Amino acid sequence: MPRRALVTLTVKGWTGWTPEQPPARSQLLEVTRGASLTPASVQIPSEPYAISVEAIGPDRITVTFSGMVMENPDGTIPLSAPPSGRCMIQLRRCMRLATPTLDGGTLLSLTLERIVEPTPELSPEPPPPPIPSE
Repeated sequence: MPRRALVTLTVKGWTGWTPEQPPARSQLLEVTRGASLTPASVQIPSEPYAISVEAIGPDRITVTFSGMVMENPDGTIPLSAPPSGRCMIQLRRCMRLATPTLDGGTLLSLTLERIVEPTPELSPEPPPPPIPSE
């Protein structure tokens, strides 16, 4: 079985028009190399995005994303940043993405919780010796 990663995906809608904000929704997911996370696949409605798991290392994952921009370190949203990219996420760290809009949209974070190492395949037990006949 290949190496797997446990990640927490948190999706939060926001609006600049009212003080009330929608609640965030989170899911703990187990992903493998090649997994694709979208609003449909994780069943959390939001603005469109796609996150693909490219690689899983012993203490990090590499993902590509599209449909959102990477948040600045200070939490601001770079409106003119490219809406796609590649990111390495280290253990217990997160990638934060946002829709590049001013009046409302979606904030998304993907946190790498743990790497699950593959377990060695167990060999089948050898058959018991034949019973001698009398």
